[in-house]
Amino acid sequence: MNNENSTIWIVEWTYSPPDYFEKRFRIDNEQYELTIQNGKVEAIINAEHGDPRPELRDQLTTYLRFMFIGIQLISHKPYELSRSSVYCSHPDGKRVIFLEPEPIVATTSVSVDLTIKDRNGNVIADSRSERIEKKRFLAILAATHSGRDLTARRILQSYSNSVKDPDNELIHLFEIRDALAEAFKGKKNATNALNVSKTRWEGLGKLANNTPLRQGRHRGKKLSELRDATKEELNKARSIAREMVVNYLQYLEEQGKNND
Repeated sequence: MNNENSTIWIVEWTYSPPDYFEKRFRIDNEQYELTIQNGKVEAIINAEHGDPRPELRDQLTTYLRFMFIGIQLISHKPYELSRSSVYCSHPDGKRVIFLEPEPIVATTSVSVDLTIKDRNGNVIADSRSERIEKKRFLAILAATHSGRDLTARRILQSYSNSVKDPDNELIHLFEIRDALAEAFKGKKNATNALNVSKTRWEGLGKLANNTPLRQGRHRGKKLSELRDATKEELNKARSIAREMVVNYLQYLEEQGKNND
């Protein structure tokens, strides 16, 4: 993409932990070359007329953020992602920085097990290499469809909010079910399209909407009646919500494949 004798523009982010993606990740298209590795993201921009426009930098930051949320569906690990720094790199090696990074923080850490299928319906298994492939697959899936589909964006953000706001975790997880019911115009259509059982669908509703839990939606009239959700209850709610999110992303992928 770039001529070594020309001035190029580079957008960089930092993130931690540095092994969040576990392995080097690269995306190459007409607009940029994006490399993610060891706590650093670098986008070499194909900008022939000066400073790459702010809209593209904002789009790239949003794309990255949803990639991290996609991986969070699997690992639930805490991460920090900085704002972007923009450099002008001249042929003589001189770099000029235009924006200092500032951290954007997301927290919480829980081990998660998910069964993920690729575009052709093949199950991606659980060895380290396959786990990394799951991360890559969901990162791209989440980032791609969040930019195209409002419901995907809403449910991914709700999942991320559930991680960042544990005191209201079940409220955010229930938002996922609500958004999908709205998108498919009802529970029956949603469960059929997403292959989510009635038991699982109603199970999330019971935990988030009916049981008097401090993390839930309807918290009862008396504070003394409330209790914290157990670890098992939270794990169950997370598992159902993750299933809904992943199945919806895969539903969108399948719809896109059918329309190709």
